[in-house]
Amino acid sequence: MVAGRNFGSGSSREHAVWGLQQYGIDAVLAPSFSDIFVGNCVQNGLLTGTVSEQAAQNLVEHAFADPQAILEVDLVAQCVRSPCGDLRFDISPAHREALLTGRDDITTILERASKIDAYERRRPEWSSNTVSHLHPSSSPRH
Repeated sequence: MVAGRNFGSGSSREHAVWGLQQYGIDAVLAPSFSDIFVGNCVQNGLLTGTVSEQAAQNLVEHAFADPQAILEVDLVAQCVRSPCGDLRFDISPAHREALLTGRDDITTILERASKIDAYERRRPEWSSNTVSHLHPSSSPRH
């Protein structure tokens, strides 16, 4: 999907991302995005690539001229291949890595569970215990 500036503004819920995915959209290219929307996209496996306004306009014009044209989005190369030429898109390195590996915040937290538990055990008693134990083998701190 090719969109305009500030795409996803006002879409602070995952439902916006799920709706796009259910429609068959795997990637959105736009000049800019709402930050919350991008976070939700990454957590749900939808690529958001930033392109210039001119590049977005060129892609839209080409789509109207040839509705059957296929765009290939290559996340590894950060490139969109289309009949009107190749185009690079930007994505944060952390988001790119998350999409390439299938990681989300939960995966990252679970991978760091032992370090988080060790930190929780070292915290002073008067400090609030903000993290409940991440896995059943953890024993309570208090």
